[in-house]
Parts: sequence; C-alpha cells; structure tokens
Amino acid sequence: MNKKSVGPHHRQIGDKREKRDKRWARNGETARYCNVSKMTLWRWKHEPGYNFPPAAKIDSLEFNDLDKVDAWMETHIQEREGGDD
Repeated sequence: MNKKSVGPHHRQIGDKREKRDKRWARNGETARYCNVSKMTLWRWKHEPGYNFPPAAKIDSLEFNDLDKVDAWMETHIQEREGGDD
C-alpha cells in the first residue's frame, strides 16, 4: 500500500493510526503565536486561576505544546463570549 504524507502534521494515508507530530515552542515563540507580549504570557503562566497549560522543561528551558495552548485559548474565548450575555 502506498503511504503518502499530507498536511503539516505528516499523517500517513493507508495507516490505521494517524500520527501527528507535536508542535513545541519556546516562550518567545509562544507569545508571538498568541499575539501577546512575553510579560502577558508570563502572567498567564503564573496566575493560578488561568490554568495555562504547563510547559515541558528540559534543563532550564521551557517548551510549550501549541496544541494545548490552542485548546486553552479556545476555552477562554468561549468563556469570555458566554460571559457577555
């Protein structure tokens, strides 16, 4: 069976399992991805009520899972939109 990569996450057609590559970003890249300052990202990470997804740490470096960041942002957008009614 011919396997072919498609899309940005390299799914394999014909494979029973679709494997997605994790999207990791350091803090500066994550701040740009969210269109906020590094200070805002720091506040999101340190404010207990925000429940920002924790970063994976290797030595003193932090790596953020952008799929979890996307899910977190969707939750906060829905909460804000629902709270305005």
